[in-house]
Amino acid sequence: MTRRSRRRAVWTAAALCLLAGGLAGCDNTLDPYARESYFSIRGYLSLSDARQFIRVESLAEPVTADTTRTLDAEVVLENLTAGTREVLRDSVIVFDGVTVTHNFWTDTPVQGDATYRIHVTRSDGAVTRATTTTPTAAAPSVSPDSGGTCLNRYVVRFTGARRVLEADVGYRAGGQTHWIARRRDLQTLPSGDPGLAFVPESDLAPIVGVVDNVQTRPLEVRCSRLDEGVIQIRYVYVSDNWTTSVTPGVETYDPTRSQDIENGIGFFGAMREGMLTVPVSTALYADGL
Repeated sequence: MTRRSRRRAVWTAAALCLLAGGLAGCDNTLDPYARESYFSIRGYLSLSDARQFIRVESLAEPVTADTTRTLDAEVVLENLTAGTREVLRDSVIVFDGVTVTHNFWTDTPVQGDATYRIHVTRSDGAVTRATTTTPTAAAPSVSPDSGGTCLNRYVVRFTGARRVLEADVGYRAGGQTHWIARRRDLQTLPSGDPGLAFVPESDLAPIVGVVDNVQTRPLEVRCSRLDEGVIQIRYVYVSDNWTTSVTPGVETYDPTRSQDIENGIGFFGAMREGMLTVPVSTALYADGL
């Protein structure tokens, strides 16, 4: 499982545990926020993942092992841009041997810059719907794009990525890439595009070494000791309807913002990832800096 896949699993698990505990306590009736609310929909489409998961819960029953073991629902994912429809398959996951969840999935590749609608329909015709549009491919640029050193200030412009959720800067040293989270440094540039500004030298001393998930002594990584004369920038950008509450180091869904769910509650959005490689000169650091 990749780091991104692990992070997505953590986001999903944390969000759903928060929602189950904060809203329902896992054993009480979930009180819908709107009239005629039939289902809870929680999940997002990712252009970076081969398999998509959408969690669906009935709002008509208490959240207990007995009532959630079966789900009276057909889940259809419709690509309105391409004019295609697919019935998603259900997979049951049990948490703590008690809470039974239904996670509908598909392996069909997600299309960029496309509008998707999910329909959750009960046997009596009651239906909950949600719509989202996947992000268009971004065209990032960086200045300076060549000839820069670790002392330069680099400015990344994420053209085409309307909402950047996360960005990390990577330096390869000691046989591994060290990623520095730069989410707090994301900003809106004068052009109106999302952007990121950073100075590599401020990141490089020290980078903490990690061996078998155990933090070890700090590595005195300097520009001249980078394995490759490049910097990597990876980023995540999301759909316009992405409803999140961001706190340092924590990503959670906001369960009260359900305006995008017709006859239901929850969240349905889309995300995309990108990578940018920037050359950096280490020729000025013969003294070991």
